[in-house]
Amino acid sequence: RLARVLGVAVPDAEVARIFTALGMQVTTTAEGWQVVAPSSRFDIVREEDLIEEVARIFGYDNIPTATPAGALTLAVEPEARIGELALREQLAARGYYEAVNLSFVPAELLARWGFDDGLVALANPLSADLAVMRPALLPGLVESLRHNRARQQERVRLFEVARVFAAGDPPLETPSLAIVAS
Repeated sequence: RLARVLGVAVPDAEVARIFTALGMQVTTTAEGWQVVAPSSRFDIVREEDLIEEVARIFGYDNIPTATPAGALTLAVEPEARIGELALREQLAARGYYEAVNLSFVPAELLARWGFDDGLVALANPLSADLAVMRPALLPGLVESLRHNRARQQERVRLFEVARVFAAGDPPLETPSLAIVAS
């Protein structure tokens, strides 16, 4: 995989030397290497991070450059999606910030807003507090507004474009827009 990603075969001994020099524990296995990064290297999380370290130490100048080959086809955005993107751009241009709230909401919050019927309950919720899917964007967006106001933000202008959910077989998903301002 290292040779495929970098486009050059780095000798095994050189890879082991690089990892060892970086303070990593290297063990050779049948599949390749097992590498344990020191606890101070919180940036080393996955295989790609190790490949990046090899490229950095081996030297970017030692990696051949290649022009990508293949045909490119431009994807045409669906007309409904173009309208959504334009809406987001227009609201942002008018000083609104886009909020992204969870689709899972507390049932108590929805009850305060009068949403008691037609809720989509989760079979395996992340937590007891987040056990239903939102039937509307406004309750979550108002909570975001309150959160910002509690932190002395005087002028808060938020919008959210997302899906809301209603009971059905299967449950119904509907695109929705909500806007709040203080």
